[in-house]
Amino acid sequence: MIFNIKKKAVQLFDILLKGEGQATIKDETKRKKIEFILMLRKFFYNVGISRKDNIALVSNVLSMLSDPADKRVYERRLLEEIINHLKKIFQENPSWMQSLSTQFIDTMIAVLDNHDREKELNLANSTKSKIYNYLTAMGRNNPTRFSNDHLNRIVINLNAWLLQVKDLSVEECNFLASNYHDDELDLANPKTNKDDDENELIVFPANLRLDILLQIFGHRMSQYVLFHSQNLAQSKLWKERHAAMVCLATYWQFKDRDFTKNLSIILRLSLKLVNDENIRVRWASLATLNRISFQYTTHDLVVKSRKEIFQVIDKSIRDPNERIQSSCCLLIYAEMRELPNHKIDGNLFNRVCDWLEKLLLSPKMHLVENALFALVSIADKERFKPYNGKIIANLLSLLERHQSTRESRLYVFEQS
Repeated sequence: MIFNIKKKAVQLFDILLKGEGQATIKDETKRKKIEFILMLRKFFYNVGISRKDNIALVSNVLSMLSDPADKRVYERRLLEEIINHLKKIFQENPSWMQSLSTQFIDTMIAVLDNHDREKELNLANSTKSKIYNYLTAMGRNNPTRFSNDHLNRIVINLNAWLLQVKDLSVEECNFLASNYHDDELDLANPKTNKDDDENELIVFPANLRLDILLQIFGHRMSQYVLFHSQNLAQSKLWKERHAAMVCLATYWQFKDRDFTKNLSIILRLSLKLVNDENIRVRWASLATLNRISFQYTTHDLVVKSRKEIFQVIDKSIRDPNERIQSSCCLLIYAEMRELPNHKIDGNLFNRVCDWLEKLLLSPKMHLVENALFALVSIADKERFKPYNGKIIANLLSLLERHQSTRESRLYVFEQS
């Protein structure tokens, strides 16, 4: 019934606007609204429109989207429908779209600018992802069309996206850790509830987009990532510190011309923020340290920072948060696998072994798995020999107490 009413109303609307109908409307606001409706109808149902009219029509829609004062397109559903239709046009890739490519880039970034500045105008995560997909595709096709200002604003908007992440309680964090099945080096969280689904739709897509865009634009973009991350890392707001570390965890992969100097900055910030009061900030900082340690274990800066890194492990592995403990196990593996026996501090090594022994006895299998992973890296060290008997006994107990995963059993038997 509602569909029929709408259909009849549209038919009557068309009849009344024929001929001089539109000119008879004296109210300026109403006339503009009618012009807007007619333009959108042409935009969505543009069959048979000439190339010239198509260019003018799409250009008008792009101009309308770029204008923060034009509230007509700021209704969320309408905006998303327009973005979706632009995607359809973009995918069909008509030759005339090339003439609008610069305006298209300007508009997509302007939409991000305008909508992330006002809470009530916040874009849906799915719409943001589509916009970044367009920008990524256009960057791959012709990166020179993007100005430095474009790249700076993209980084600012990615940070704004990350600021929407929500905090978690210790209980929720431990629940996440126990349901976490991917590599701990990832920054995304597992799906557990509505809030965490929302967090995953923020952290992972934003981090992934930044990763891809850095590969496309290199130093032109990385300079802005480092600049904004350094500023956000000093913020009093945990969300801004978290955004900084998520971006830096991606940035470190790109060896630009100032790599050594910038690696020093990232190491310093990571070592500082692993002690942050907020769990998410600590996670992201440990993820950054893990990635650096796995990739650059023998780099002079990492070697010189090893004492501080082990102090981080010594402190963080005592954290009651299971995700932090798991991250520490991976950091132990990354650091110990390349470390010669004579460079291992005896007291620190003993404390690390004591903690791994405790984690091995944990009822939480994800902690046991990560403890086994860390033990693999130190089992052949000379200093580990006094622990052989205890660990063997604990492994036997582990197999008796748990229906261990296939991976855990393989670790045990490969090392025996």
